[in-house]
Amino acid sequence: MSRRLGFLALFAVFIVVNAPYQYDTIGLSGGFKDTKFDFPLDQEEGLSTVYPTEAGWPARYYIAHSFDDVATSTSWSWLAMVIDLGVVLLSLGAVVGYSKATRRKVSSLKSSKYSISLSDLLVLVLLVALPMGYWQLQTYRFREETAIQKKLSAVGTVQLQLIVPRLIHSRLPWTLSRYLVRITQVDLTEPNDDAISAVCELPHLRALRIGGGQYDLAPLRRLPSMRYLQDLRIAGRSLDATTVDAISSCDLVRQLNVSQTNCSGPSLKAFSKMPRMTRLMALDTAIPFDAWEESPLRNQLQYLTISRPPTGQSAEVAFRDWPKLVELYFRSLDGYMNWQVFDVTIAGMPELTKIRMDAFQRVDMKLEQLPKMTSLGSDYTNITRRVAEGEKAPVIFWGRHVSLFQVPQLDILWLYPDGFESLSIDQCDSLKTLKSSSQCTNGPLAIGFDHEIDVISRRRVVEAFGSQTEVNSIGLIGFSLDQIDLSPLKQNQQLRELDLRDSIIPKGKLETLSSLPITRVNAIKARTDRSFVSELNRSFPELDRIGIDAETTAIRIEDKPNLRRIQFSHHRESKVNALRLVNLPLLESPMVVNEYGQYCYVKNAPKLKGLALLSPLPKMEIEGVEGLWWFIAGGEGLNDSVVQEVLKAKSLTELTLAYPKAKQDAFAGLTTLQSLESLIVPGARLDPDVIAQWQVPKSLKRLNLNDCGLLAAAVEHVVKQGDWVELSLNHNEISSATIRAFSQSPRLAKIAVAGCQFDDEMIAAFGNIAAVTDLDFSTATIPQGGLAKILSKTNKLATLDLRGANVNSQDLQAVIASYPSLRFKLEPTDATLPILTSLTNSKRLIRPEEELWNRMQANQPILRGYSISGQPIYTDPSKIPSPPQLAPPELSLALFRPETAPSDQSSTFMQMFNGFFVAPSSVAMPAETEVSVDNQTIDATEMETEQ
Repeated sequence: MSRRLGFLALFAVFIVVNAPYQYDTIGLSGGFKDTKFDFPLDQEEGLSTVYPTEAGWPARYYIAHSFDDVATSTSWSWLAMVIDLGVVLLSLGAVVGYSKATRRKVSSLKSSKYSISLSDLLVLVLLVALPMGYWQLQTYRFREETAIQKKLSAVGTVQLQLIVPRLIHSRLPWTLSRYLVRITQVDLTEPNDDAISAVCELPHLRALRIGGGQYDLAPLRRLPSMRYLQDLRIAGRSLDATTVDAISSCDLVRQLNVSQTNCSGPSLKAFSKMPRMTRLMALDTAIPFDAWEESPLRNQLQYLTISRPPTGQSAEVAFRDWPKLVELYFRSLDGYMNWQVFDVTIAGMPELTKIRMDAFQRVDMKLEQLPKMTSLGSDYTNITRRVAEGEKAPVIFWGRHVSLFQVPQLDILWLYPDGFESLSIDQCDSLKTLKSSSQCTNGPLAIGFDHEIDVISRRRVVEAFGSQTEVNSIGLIGFSLDQIDLSPLKQNQQLRELDLRDSIIPKGKLETLSSLPITRVNAIKARTDRSFVSELNRSFPELDRIGIDAETTAIRIEDKPNLRRIQFSHHRESKVNALRLVNLPLLESPMVVNEYGQYCYVKNAPKLKGLALLSPLPKMEIEGVEGLWWFIAGGEGLNDSVVQEVLKAKSLTELTLAYPKAKQDAFAGLTTLQSLESLIVPGARLDPDVIAQWQVPKSLKRLNLNDCGLLAAAVEHVVKQGDWVELSLNHNEISSATIRAFSQSPRLAKIAVAGCQFDDEMIAAFGNIAAVTDLDFSTATIPQGGLAKILSKTNKLATLDLRGANVNSQDLQAVIASYPSLRFKLEPTDATLPILTSLTNSKRLIRPEEELWNRMQANQPILRGYSISGQPIYTDPSKIPSPPQLAPPELSLALFRPETAPSDQSSTFMQMFNGFFVAPSSVAMPAETEVSVDNQTIDATEMETEQ
């Protein structure tokens, strides 16, 4: 009975190890290089490897690959089946023989307890030999492939993978699995004969990519024996007929790249024998264009990349009725700008979604019956190395005659204007946007616009666009509209949007289009007359957006019921010094008046999100702004009525009222604001009794009550109420209880108590302020030994302001020595010359002139590097992405401090950096750039693209 059970167990083991299993992989090392051999084709990376179902041990008699888009590949090996069956029969025969032999004694080896027969030894040897032999085989193969990897690494990259049944994928220990690692992907550049011979011996390759080299082709005849190969590139090398036949015999290959080879028309017939190939790249081959018209590959390819004509040559090609083609590319690896026309016809492609044409190729394009196509554009392969210094070449689709018929999913068409002649569109229901752009290269490292394109081409573009009456958006980008009649556009009464970015627009040019219902005009960086926006508003009364150049200094807009946005080209710094907004019920865009402001008048703008007045305006009028999210202003212009109107905005999150003129009663609404995150009201006349009972909003994290003259009880109440990040309490009455409350805010990073008269009790009240990075003790009085005790409660302190403070000199020296990374703000009279010199040399002294210098350098060009010709390349600071328009700006509180306010003796830029800074009142105001709306003036030369 036990013998039978053993026989059945052995039989079950062989069934298990020979059953089919789905295999999976773990990538271990290597991978394809980022830069291929002259073939930077992103399509090559679009193929994902499919892993097989396999059966058989020790030899694989069954291998099956299941693909989503092509037929399943099934491979049977009769030799492997015979080997596996032989192992099974041999093993079972040994067991049967063993069971019979145990009935008689055939060995003379005896002992008092044990008797070992010859059959016992044979079975034992067999049981040990089978797994050990298999393991030795795997170890030998591992060492063999490791040696090949080292050889191939000199001319390419190699990827190693562990491919095992999915059932044990995550359970196999590394000590065993490391010997099952195999080379699965190889990318060779200019390989030699030894490398080619070695790579063709690898049985587990999934991807093989070879670029260039004059190696012996004979080893490539073994390609059909690679039962897992799915991705193959043999490029940059002349091929013979035998090699082409070998390639065509690779039944499992789905992606083939034969670029820069001598493959010709007959090669397409050979490649059609590859039943699972869906991706083909054939750049710079000998395949003529007419060979594609009746290509035997038409019924199987999904992705095709071929060359455009060589520079100086014209050509014609037609693709009709390719039922599976999804993407079609016409590329060039090194061709220059080609004015000779490439005539392309593409029709009857039910699955085609994308067409890309080399940007430097002029084209006659005819597209018909493409129900899924959504994208027609340019290809930029190697574009930077195909132009000379200063050469202009298009980067937009360069069409001469363009005809579209039944292309219902295409929604936008871009055209380069130079040499354009005609446009025909029929039954393209989604095509609502036509744009022509003169964007071009200006050398290898620069992109710009060509405003010198001939006037005939520009006129033809306008006439062609005007004849398309179904579109609602037209772009003439980088155009010079001089000598151009825009009246053809009046044929389209559906036109709503006009994109004129970077164009040259003479005065009065757009008045021709006043009969059109245009609601939006985009004029970013357009060269215009200063009355351009006034012209827009006279011509198009239904505008809902106005773009304003960043250099605009005056904005005066009234009675625009549909206006939602006044958009700047960038929002890094506002140039506006005069603001008048009246009766704009839908306007949301925040406004900022800069440090040189002259006046502000805002009335009935209930949805305005933000308003900042960065200069102490003597007069301002603000009414009907209850939708504000943030408000920043200061000075005597903040009277009772202005403050009361601002405090009606219950959604305020940031509020700054610096040294306002308003009386105490005007701030009654302050305690009703429940969304505040930042409140800065230095010098405000706040009612101490009201503040002492104020229920501070939980959202409020940043508070500035400088110079408010609050009593200790009110200050203590406020500090205990919140979970603060920043607290500025300069020149208020500070008590020990207030200081003790600082430790209740674990995230408190900044404390300012300038003017405080510290005593020992107050110093002892300092608790844990470990998160504090900035302390302001300017003009404070600190007893001997007190400064070190306070700083001992900190862990992250980076800046200490002691300007005008009464601090013992020895205490200061001790603190400087104890905190080597701490930086100080000091006046020349606050410390001895050796101390100031030491801090300066160690870059630990913060001076106002340093801050001003950094500010002045902010707009200087930034050196990026040098071009091929040695010319320096700079980054224009205006090109650096600016903060969002909704972000509130910072306010310099020193500009608003009146002469009678308590002094902190901290120097302003005017005091400390003589000759570098002058007061705003003495600065010559820049000339206003004006824009007009309804007979008011505004100048807008820039408008952001609609996102």
